[in-house]
This record gives sequence, structure tokens and C-alpha cells, in this order.
Amino acid sequence: MDTAVLRSAYAGLLDAAADPDLGDADDGGWNADQVLAHLLSVDAAIAAVALGVVAGSRPTFDNRISLDTWNLDRIIAEHAGRADLMGIRQHVDEVVEKATGGADAGGRTARRCRGLAACNERRVRCT
Repeated sequence: MDTAVLRSAYAGLLDAAADPDLGDADDGGWNADQVLAHLLSVDAAIAAVALGVVAGSRPTFDNRISLDTWNLDRIIAEHAGRADLMGIRQHVDEVVEKATGGADAGGRTARRCRGLAACNERRVRCT
């Protein structure tokens, strides 16, 4: 699977989010920190579902928790500012690796899943 477009899109988004002068959205939408928190949450949920499929189960995907502003603010509060939220670059690499089959279904994947799923409200267990 060619992930160049996905990686490029994330890189562009993260480069824009790194701008320290970003304020609130003019239309009342999410600010940069909330967008990054959303990406952390949804990527964790997607990774958990993908690992469930690989493990042979029939997981479901529910994006509502990743859209909830209370949850986004909780994720932001658990990070030490935008620079810490920018750690999503590592998560992006892990999600893309899983999507391309670069991780085995054993312990290495389970450990990464625990790290990715830490942003998920239910603390998904992937082992």
C-alpha cells in the first residue's frame, strides 16, 4: 500500500498546527489543539479496530467520542501544551505502519496499541 499521500497530508497538517500564532477559529470551530486531540483520539480508535480485525474479531467503530469537545479538552489537559500534542507524528507513523501490515499481531503490536489507545476514553485493551 502506498502511504505517501497519507503521510504528506499529515505532514502538511502538522506543519500548519505548529504555528504558535494560531488562535480560535473565526467560525467558532475547533482550535488547533482540539484538532490535534481529535486526531489522537480517532487514530487510537482506528488502530484498535484494525488490530481487532487482525485478531479475528468483529470490532465496531464509533467516532462520537472523538468528536466530543469534553473528551478533546480532556486529552489536551493530559498533554503539556501543543508541542506535546504534536507527538502525534509518532502515532501517525504507527497507524500507517499497521495499515500497511508492518507490525506483527503479537506482543509488539499489542504494546503499541496500548499506547495508541490511551487517548480512547474506554482504554481499549488490545491483547
